[in-house]
Amino acid sequence: MKKVIALLLAVCMVFVLVACGASTAAPAATTTTTTTTTSTASSSSDEVYTLRLATQVAQPNPLANSAYRFADAVAEKTGGKVKVDVYPSNQLGDYTSVFEELDLGTIDLAWISASSAFNPMIDVQGIPYIFENWDQARAIWLDQDGFLFKTYKEANESYGNQNVLVMGVVPGGFLGICIAKDTKIDYSDADMFAPGVAKKDLLIRNPSMDVAAMIVNGLGFNSFNLSWSELYNALQTGVVNGAYGAGAGTVYTDLRDVVSAFYDFRYLMEMMAMYASKSSLDKLPADLAQIVVDCAVAEQALAFDEYEEFEKEGYNQLKDYGIEVIYPTDEQMSAMAAEMRDIVWPQLYDLFGEDTMTGIRAQVEGLK
Repeated sequence: MKKVIALLLAVCMVFVLVACGASTAAPAATTTTTTTTTSTASSSSDEVYTLRLATQVAQPNPLANSAYRFADAVAEKTGGKVKVDVYPSNQLGDYTSVFEELDLGTIDLAWISASSAFNPMIDVQGIPYIFENWDQARAIWLDQDGFLFKTYKEANESYGNQNVLVMGVVPGGFLGICIAKDTKIDYSDADMFAPGVAKKDLLIRNPSMDVAAMIVNGLGFNSFNLSWSELYNALQTGVVNGAYGAGAGTVYTDLRDVVSAFYDFRYLMEMMAMYASKSSLDKLPADLAQIVVDCAVAEQALAFDEYEEFEKEGYNQLKDYGIEVIYPTDEQMSAMAAEMRDIVWPQLYDLFGEDTMTGIRAQVEGLK
């Protein structure tokens, strides 16, 4: 009899254990416009997860400020369960090597430039005059369901192991053209901002990118491929008369002693990506992984606000240093943008394809 009772108790215990197991099913995956988390672990434990975030600059640069602000938000929203350690100033490698490590899963997060070396389609961010001011830039880039963001995101995420996730973007400000100190400008401001006026006696540096050369030539200048590391000396010695590829803040910090003027062409806004390694997110409990992504999405708007103010400060710093800052009027800006779309955009169909250019045109038209 005792053996029968013991057997019945054992059977009951099996049913109790099965019932308890059924009540702790893993949470369903959650989705945003940027990602679907596949982790099914529970965040109910006291375990603390540490993520490494690489960036290419240091504070007070707004890109670095954004990374630290994001890290603070993640710590707050997760109740300290996720800790983000920020590594500034290329401590974990330059942006190309960091991107590859994201794809391998050996770096978790990065706030860095995107390189078309991994996919030429990443250069869609360099198409000139998609927008003309900060409000339009927000409308284009903060719309994660918009055509440009989705194209940029897909171009980045299709590389290698397809382990890189674009959570959002951080602006680097509008770019202009700075003029070397000993260069004489024989053109009116109106002619400088008129693409149809040839200014071929002015040799303007551009990085070794097809789109960059198209922009310089389209604006009426003579283009000259030159790396950034060679630029300071080239401006100082008169090898080039000016430079494409920098905003007011960068001109002030890097080139202020060798330039005399900055023309605010605003042909494009440099964008940095907020990257995550998908495999790193998958190691987190699903709810914590989603918080990381949501914090990045929310950080975008803060980064845009900060960089707009930083850009204004850059203009003032140039002026205070004795460097002339020349702005186009609203009418000149609109005319220049329209003309550059007619001059340069048709050349981009071979680079990006008709579907891409048609989609971008439609999104730009939607701004009006």
